[in-house]
Amino acid sequence: MNKIGILYGYWCTEWDVDYMPYLEKVKQLGFDTLEINTFRLTKMSDAEIEHFMGRAKELQIDVLGVIGVPANLDPAAPDAAVRKAGIDYEMNLIRTCAKAGIPCASGVLYSGWLSRLETHGATKAECWKHSISSMKEISALAEDLGVQLNLEVVNRFENYLINTCDEVMSYIADVGSPVLHAHLDTFHMNIEENSMSGAILAAGSRLGHFHVGENNRKPPGTGFLPWKEMIQALKQIDYQGQIVMEPFVLSGGTIGREISVYRELMPGADLDAEAVKSLQFLRNLLIA
Repeated sequence: MNKIGILYGYWCTEWDVDYMPYLEKVKQLGFDTLEINTFRLTKMSDAEIEHFMGRAKELQIDVLGVIGVPANLDPAAPDAAVRKAGIDYEMNLIRTCAKAGIPCASGVLYSGWLSRLETHGATKAECWKHSISSMKEISALAEDLGVQLNLEVVNRFENYLINTCDEVMSYIADVGSPVLHAHLDTFHMNIEENSMSGAILAAGSRLGHFHVGENNRKPPGTGFLPWKEMIQALKQIDYQGQIVMEPFVLSGGTIGREISVYRELMPGADLDAEAVKSLQFLRNLLIA
């Protein structure tokens, strides 16, 4: 059965927090994995990383990293200096993941998260070409260090370059690196794809990571997405990777602002209890 994880951001409103308490929380709730933002990881000392990862090993909790590259470090930007800064930033992330023993880096790695095409004064085709060139450099380091890169497909309101599974598969083919994989997310798929299961089947063996959340970003099982259909598609392609819940339900702070959560989505709810319900919901689907 696939391991199931959750992003720490479900419980907080800031990206930059101490991750240690969330290791203990996910263990207590029954999850297999904690997904963290690799941005803070890069600011931790070697001793801090060793302590954190050591505790994760003691708890038998996997740690995965996800990131949205800042818009001012867009590796697809027409400005060569911005692209170089973005390449350096991602290479540092990859080195940190390798040092920590985190097997993959996932997220919006091909362009600046929340960046707009209009600010570049260039066409999408031009930015695509710049991104491919940047990613060839980035993926070469990832190959050397054995870090898998999962490229997250996000909706048009969060990025301009890759919005569908077909686009990410074309991108992966253009770069031509074996470490590149597709990262699908049910919230974004619900906005952009013609078929939820169709996108999973199109990714096939190249699906490297799978984020789950409802149509409104609440925990799985609380909305109307076709979960049985999607889980069946994952089984059909023999997906062996992690399934990570990425609900965002709290307003306020940096997370609320950047994810555009302007009201409490689950007012008065016991977030721990709701997470456990969703965990069991997914496990029941996987064994059905």
